Amino acid sequence: MDRFVLAHDVTKMLPKMQVVIVTAYNLDNQSKNPSVDAFASDTASAAVFDLSAYPNAQSHPRIALYRDTLKAACNLSAKKFPQSNESLCKRILKEKAALRPINPLVDFYNSVSIKYGVTAGAFDLGELQARSTKPLELRLSTTADTFKALDAKPEETATPVAAGELVYVQDTTVLTRHLAWRQAAEALVTEKTKNVIFMSEVFNEEGATATPTKLTASVADEFVRGLKEFFGVEAKATILGEGNGTRTVERRLSPITYPGESLILWQAHILIQDLAWDYGAISIGETGVDDIMPGQRVHPYDPHDPQEPPFTLGHDYAKIMYTTDPTITRKAVGDVER
Repeated sequence: MDRFVLAHDVTKMLPKMQVVIVTAYNLDNQSKNPSVDAFASDTASAAVFDLSAYPNAQSHPRIALYRDTLKAACNLSAKKFPQSNESLCKRILKEKAALRPINPLVDFYNSVSIKYGVTAGAFDLGELQARSTKPLELRLSTTADTFKALDAKPEETATPVAAGELVYVQDTTVLTRHLAWRQAAEALVTEKTKNVIFMSEVFNEEGATATPTKLTASVADEFVRGLKEFFGVEAKATILGEGNGTRTVERRLSPITYPGESLILWQAHILIQDLAWDYGAISIGETGVDDIMPGQRVHPYDPHDPQEPPFTLGHDYAKIMYTTDPTITRKAVGDVER
């Protein structure tokens, strides 16, 4: 998966919608994240105050806009298929506190959704890229598409989806139904997630153009700023809408650090990453460690005496020698027994 595609028929159906796409890599989603917890708590407090001015969550102008827009565009019943922003706001209003934590990334995008009254979600980018080369799409479903709900039993199989639903889908696997109503069991963001793609469908009052609206820009900035502040990673945001429906998604290998002069079984490394053998490269730094990074062809041997894979499991290690000499990036020592 190297592209996100917003289908043309969807932009025609929802001309005031702009979709924020954000990708981030090499995230730590396992450790406790007090910064995200504080953001979620502050967001919940402000939302309770804001929502309390209305009879119920669905009466809030931001929530009502999603209900009315989807009803007019595709006759979607908000009562039967409430969007994720409405469901979150109802829970916030009921509990009068931050929602029960799930994991830092999910808590983060849920808080962005609550803060701006927009739908927002994410998928595990590593899983999407391992599953298929097909793009991630927001389109109308076809009779070939299937869906397995998040709460389905393990023995249950995916079931067909009726044609014409607003879905996030990869190939024929539906990941969310009716835009942001229900999520599938595939590509979930879990504690093990390292690379992620966020989506936020921003419904605007005014007609959306190629220029982001103030609200859309704020949502995009919130994601980028929050990923930097809370997770310490740089992120890239793209805004899609009518006339701009494709975002290229980088295939990135998470860096794996080894001590200097370490022995590396390259075949196992590349197989574990489920990538072609030439996706890796050696980067020698001044800290005494070697990072396996994307972008160049790797030869686990002297480049003046090349050999081609496959390698054997018992041999074909390469000893990567640490050096501050930028002209020396790798040195082979021949076969080394495990």
